[in-house]
Amino acid sequence: MQEMRQPVLTQYACFGLSYFYYDVVVMFIEGYLDEKHGNPQGDLHYKHVWSKLFKKKKLIILHHLLLPIFGFPAVTMWRRSKGDFFLACVYLNEMSTPFLSLKAILDKLGMRKSTLYVTNGVLLATVFLFCRVLVYPYMYWCYSRYAGISILSTPLRIPVFCNTFCFFLFSIQVYWFVIIMKGVLRFYQGPANMTEKTPTSEVCLNGENGFLHKNHRVAGDGKVMKRKTSI
Repeated sequence: MQEMRQPVLTQYACFGLSYFYYDVVVMFIEGYLDEKHGNPQGDLHYKHVWSKLFKKKKLIILHHLLLPIFGFPAVTMWRRSKGDFFLACVYLNEMSTPFLSLKAILDKLGMRKSTLYVTNGVLLATVFLFCRVLVYPYMYWCYSRYAGISILSTPLRIPVFCNTFCFFLFSIQVYWFVIIMKGVLRFYQGPANMTEKTPTSEVCLNGENGFLHKNHRVAGDGKVMKRKTSI
């Protein structure tokens, strides 16, 4: 595939590097304020807040800490100014972020039953599927057409590091997409079906992407309630 040598791809990586660590700090501050709000008189320790946050958002924290360590040098140095097309495809992953952010905002505003919330949820699932899941098979398909080989033999023509990196990212996206689809299906099933399956039990789903955390439970009326924990 002809090299385009687009400097903006590397420049964007430099710009985006700070976001990953900034987001971890913001998540920690949010967790600290939530704990403080739940127990204003309690003596909070940063170690306790961090431990609880890590248990609830382990995957996203590891993603934000480790990806810059390996992804940033891969984008700026290891690729040696090659693979602009593939890097641009990876950047498409962020197309779902505005919908994810809007989902969290609407959830905070108590608009889970609004038409806007439902529409945004459908768009989130659709964009996530195309820009975070199917984009990786698409890259391999494009390379197979460029090289004139079958798509099954394409991984054998690509460096091991590239295959490993793509498989790592692809696995994470599939995991998150499954969580999103569970949330969508749970929403359309309605509170009645949810309470029949889990009347007072904990909903053991990962807390990423705005869905229920492990410290949430479903009350008898179908409302999501936060389980109280001692500090």
